[in-house]
Amino acid sequence: YGNGLARLPPSLKKLKHLESLMVNDNALLEVPELLMFLRKLTVLHLNANQFTALGEHIAKVATLTKLHVQSNRLVEIPPEFADLSCLTELRLDGNQLLEVFPEVGLLSDLRLLVLSTNQLQTVPKEIGALTSLTKLSLDFNRLVDLPEGFGGMASLQRLWLDNNKLRKLPDDMGDLTSLVELHVDHNSLNSLCTS
Repeated sequence: YGNGLARLPPSLKKLKHLESLMVNDNALLEVPELLMFLRKLTVLHLNANQFTALGEHIAKVATLTKLHVQSNRLVEIPPEFADLSCLTELRLDGNQLLEVFPEVGLLSDLRLLVLSTNQLQTVPKEIGALTSLTKLSLDFNRLVDLPEGFGGMASLQRLWLDNNKLRKLPDDMGDLTSLVELHVDHNSLNSLCTS
């Protein structure tokens, strides 16, 4: 935390048994390629750096289960992220993302997805394929509507949609039968469901 690192030392790739790496609150501009040499890395926190993009090589760290890249300047996520098939947690809140990559639906083990405080205007219908997802945060964006198929997230228990511009909720919202917590305040809703 807070070391002012502009880059990670190349010798880091020699740490073959490293499982967890936290390099939060630094001055990193790009995700170093050396990460793909860390074959046992499961937890990676890159919060509060200066990333505007995540290179394709981050998707080669196939062992990652938890990836946190909060409070950076990301505007897009490469489609190669779908290769991170072991991910259970993905936190991308506090960036400048304009869209969610459609390949997100391929992250079948994902249980936590946090996309709060970005610039999202929509989410892809493929998000409904995340049947293991239990928590989804889409609050503090610019969402106007949600796609049909949104109700496909059968395990979803907690959903944050507050502080958007939603006018209605999708018809299949009632299919979220595991839902125990729903935040929809500060939107433009006239009713909660259309059917």
